Parts: sequence; C-alpha cells; structure tokens
Amino acid sequence: MSRISIIPTKKFKDVVITLRFANQDQSKKTERALLALMLTDRSNKYNSKVKMNQKLDNMFGATLTSSVHNYGLAHVLDISLGVLNEKFVKADLFEDQIELLYELVYNPLLSLDVFNEAKQVLRDMLLRETDNLSSYTTKQALKLAGQGFPLAYDRLGNLDSLDKITLDDIKNEMKSLLVNDVLNIIVVGDVKTEKTNDLLNKYFVDNNKHTTFKSNYLLTSDIVKEETEKRDTQQAYMTIVYNTNTLNVNEDYWALQLMSMILGGLPNSFLFQEVREKRSLCYTIRSTVKGYDGVMYISAGVRLDSIDEAIKITLAQVERLLANEFSDELFESAKSMLIDSVYKTDDSNRRMIDSQYRKIILNEDVDTNELVAIIKNISRTQILAVARNLRLNTIYKLVRKEENA
Repeated sequence: MSRISIIPTKKFKDVVITLRFANQDQSKKTERALLALMLTDRSNKYNSKVKMNQKLDNMFGATLTSSVHNYGLAHVLDISLGVLNEKFVKADLFEDQIELLYELVYNPLLSLDVFNEAKQVLRDMLLRETDNLSSYTTKQALKLAGQGFPLAYDRLGNLDSLDKITLDDIKNEMKSLLVNDVLNIIVVGDVKTEKTNDLLNKYFVDNNKHTTFKSNYLLTSDIVKEETEKRDTQQAYMTIVYNTNTLNVNEDYWALQLMSMILGGLPNSFLFQEVREKRSLCYTIRSTVKGYDGVMYISAGVRLDSIDEAIKITLAQVERLLANEFSDELFESAKSMLIDSVYKTDDSNRRMIDSQYRKIILNEDVDTNELVAIIKNISRTQILAVARNLRLNTIYKLVRKEENA
C-alpha cells in the first residue's frame, strides 16, 4: 500500500493534496467527525478565523475542506487543500501548501471554543440527516441490515455519543490518530514528481509508520428483517437491502455494478420502467451498490397508499433479472453508462483521488483503459451469476402516522 501517490496532470488549474487517515475502530466515529471539523477550523499558528481566512486568501483563495467517510471496515478522515498552480499566479505556493497541511495536523488548536463550535455544527448536520426522510429511511435500513457489522455505524457518529464527548476525548483521539491511523497522501495536479515526493517525505513520512488496513468485507445475515416506522410525512419511503456476497474487486464487482444498473440505475431499467413509468407509484427509484460492505439497496419515495404494492413489484424485478429477462439493448445501455462514468473519472481531481485511493486500499492496479476493457467483456452469464448471489436482508418502510402499516 502506497504512502504517497502522485498523479501529475495538466488538466486542472489547481494542485490538490489530500491526507487520508484510516482507522478500524467503529466506536470513535463521532470523535473523528468532530476532529475533521476542528482540524480545518484553526491551528495554533493561525489561532483565529480571521488569521485562517487571511492565510487562505494570501494563497490566492486556497480551498480547504475536511470530511469523514466509511470504507467498509475502516473509517477515513479526509483533509484536502487545493491551491492554484504557480503558472497561474506567478508564485510557487506548493511548499507553503504542504506546510499549512502539516500545521493543521500536527499543531491543531484543540481549544474549548473550537470544540464547542464544532459540536454545534456536527449536531446540526446530524439533525439535518434526520429531517431528510428519504436519506433517513435509507440510513435506518442500512443500520438495521448491518447489525453486528460496520454498516450499522453512521460515518458522522450519532447524537447520543455527541452529548457525552468531552474535549479530552478529542485530544485523546487526536493522539491516537497520529499514532495508529494509516495515512495515505494523494496529490493531483501539474507537479514535478521527484520534488513533490521529497517535500512530502520531509514533512510527513517520519510521523506515521502504519501502511496497511482492511476495508472491504461481506455482510451476512440469517433472517430477513422487516420494520415499519411512522412519521409525519406526505409521502411514504422504502429501502430494500440485499447482501451481495460479492467483494468489490475483480470482474465480479463490475458485473455486480452492471446488474444493479440493469435493475435500477437507468431510465430504461426494470425498476424505473415498472414502478415509476407504468404504474406511477414514485417519482424516482434506484438501485445502489455499497461495495465495501457487500450490500446493494433499492430506495424510493412512494405514494402513501402504494408502498406495499411498490415493494412487491420491486421484489418481482429482482426475480425477472434472475430469470434472464433483460434485453440486449438494456445490457448494452448499462455497459455504455458505466464506461462513460469510468472515463469521467479523469475529468475531476476529486474523482481521481477517490479512484487512486480505491486502488491503494484494494491493492488493485488497473488503469482506465484496462477497466473499460473488463466492462466491455462482461457477459450475460456473469450478470446472472452475481444476481444469483443476492440474498434479501432488510425491508424498511416509513409511512404516515395515522395509516396502518
């Protein structure tokens, strides 16, 4: 697994450096979400918002972001800094960019004021997720489906943990992050590889020795779980979760992605045509693969009086797929859409970073053209093989309070 990945390209005006810290402790996600907010707020050197903003402005409007993500067994804290390339500003900001990232990580301002502000921001983020009933339903379904597995834990943590966390907890987690997390550094932009590697080694390599961690896994379950929740809503929502029993590596994973698109990822897919177009039971419905957790889920907002009908029809589409009822036209449409998505990876520095990180943590070295060739060669037989591995895990419904579920 690489410590430093450098992707030289002249496609973008800015140079983006991303630090990704990965840890497999599922119990500290709330602390890590708070840390992500605090680390990009201020530092000991730039100890006020004014000083921080002035620093970024002096770097010609540098863009500083932080986030947290689930990668199966791992929780990843991401800090990214984008700065205009020197040819556009007539100034070499690259070492300044690296120094600022070093300052934020190794000299953070973990004060009570910063902690309380971050706590309120995270609380608002968690509450907003609860208010969005579509994403809320999906999260509750995945939580139920993933009981006993990392999937059950939200990337942002939860409100109960947030209420109990202290500043000392955050300081302890920061110490743990620097010692125990696996740090990968990815650079995308018009940079000189040798110079970039030397500078990053100068600032970061001696501070973290861990190089590997586990990410993907297969979720398993013995029974089908069904749950109905009642809320004040003008629309019903459903999420259906399947175990895929297919790891997100090699040809089988891309066959799984194609299968999901045939099922519910295209305007001419089974679900879109049968549930939306023919019966007008919903505005949109789609199938999504969460490869690092080994699940696929189908989600939709449905008319209040039609949720059971929508679920029945949705389950029937999976059976149609297993019966090999999809047309060659639909199969080729899915391939074209997936290949187009692969090509678009190179149009975004963020997508290039995500793609590189995937290669690193899954130990895959497949370039764009090789991946396109893999997708083109996938057969109907492979689609049916991954479809036969599907196992229904959870059906989650959210309906209006006064109605019978």
